[in-house]
Amino acid sequence: MIYLTARHLMVWMPGNNVCCAKKNAVHLRLGLLLGFFLAVFGITGSMLVFYEEIDNVLNADLRIAQAPKQG
Repeated sequence: MIYLTARHLMVWMPGNNVCCAKKNAVHLRLGLLLGFFLAVFGITGSMLVFYEEIDNVLNADLRIAQAPKQG
């Protein structure tokens, strides 16, 4: 199992600078956080695009209207 921590990031950095490892750790956390928000925006955006189809599937019985009887 691979754990991605600042200590592991230091291994492949030239010079093994602690400063670079901290920057990489911050970059990793910010990337994961922003990636999560972008995924949420993508999912909710696709729900807005397909609103009518989703509404028809979830509320199929509300979409059927019966005409009043003539007479």
